[in-house]
Amino acid sequence: MPSNEITVLIVEDNPDLLSVVSYALETDGYKVYKARNASEGLDIVNLDVRIDVIFTDVMMPGTLSSIEMVNAAKILRPNIKFIFTSGFSNTSEILVGAPILLKPFQISQLEEAIKNALS
Repeated sequence: MPSNEITVLIVEDNPDLLSVVSYALETDGYKVYKARNASEGLDIVNLDVRIDVIFTDVMMPGTLSSIEMVNAAKILRPNIKFIFTSGFSNTSEILVGAPILLKPFQISQLEEAIKNALS
């Protein structure tokens, strides 16, 4: 699937990282939605918009965790794919089997993870 046909929801509380990642993906042809926390992310999932992949930080501020957002999104959209990111190397133990990119990552690594998630 060409990148211009892929829609990614980025859920990231670091505004600089959210801006850089969304800009890079948009520049490479992806359609991007942005959320600053898991509650905003779930609000977007509830909209009638296409979302192929959710890329979310594991650790999120607010009343809704990223894991709770993912679980709710899976119920609403069973075919949606997820990729997690974290600055903590021990996170892989928490999310067994979930694709995870450790920070810092390259945009090419994220794009590869998106392609793998959708294949």
